[in-house]
Amino acid sequence: MNEDCMKLAQLSKENCHVKGLHSLVLRPATNTSGMVRMYIAEPGIDLRGDLFGPTIAYHCHQYDIQITCISGVLINHVLTLKDRPADVTEAPVIQGWKFSSQLHGSATPMFSKTATMKMIAKLVITRLEPLDTYEGPSFEYHTVSIPPAGKEFVSWMVHEKPPTGIYDPTAYSNADLSGLTAEGLYGNMTQERYAALLKNAMSCMEPDAAALVSELSK
Repeated sequence: MNEDCMKLAQLSKENCHVKGLHSLVLRPATNTSGMVRMYIAEPGIDLRGDLFGPTIAYHCHQYDIQITCISGVLINHVLTLKDRPADVTEAPVIQGWKFSSQLHGSATPMFSKTATMKMIAKLVITRLEPLDTYEGPSFEYHTVSIPPAGKEFVSWMVHEKPPTGIYDPTAYSNADLSGLTAEGLYGNMTQERYAALLKNAMSCMEPDAAALVSELSK
């Protein structure tokens, strides 16, 4: 593996957000463009999009993003939230959690419960198949899921645009996130593991998608 690929492996993370989901950096950020990374979900991963308790809580970003499905099927879920009126007491709400990044596998909880609870005003679900693209602003609360019982790798690219300066560290879910730590997550990736994951993922891609990834990972 050449020196550039060594650097990409050093920027990549194994078990990113959940076990079985890996983040491979294809192109690092520069002064004029954001990072391009590819997420690879291993076969059989449990990546659900339940309305009030998705596997990955609804969250926003520090930058606008462009998601491109590379192989398999990816579902993007976008929430529009609103305050619950004081005179409405029985409408379902979703709990806000303050997210604290733990990229080095700390045992410190990643989420702390807040007093924020919102009503769901709208949910938009977009199904992405290979080479389908979705663009979302940084302030948008979203999560992703994949259909269950998949037997192949599912992968998608995320193009990160320059930071917008608009970021809310609040994530939303009615699951109990208070005990979640980064133990076993965000592991450093070796050059060999990077190459093996990239090879396995590309074996599941259609030629046009594989060509796109190859161009970015040169």
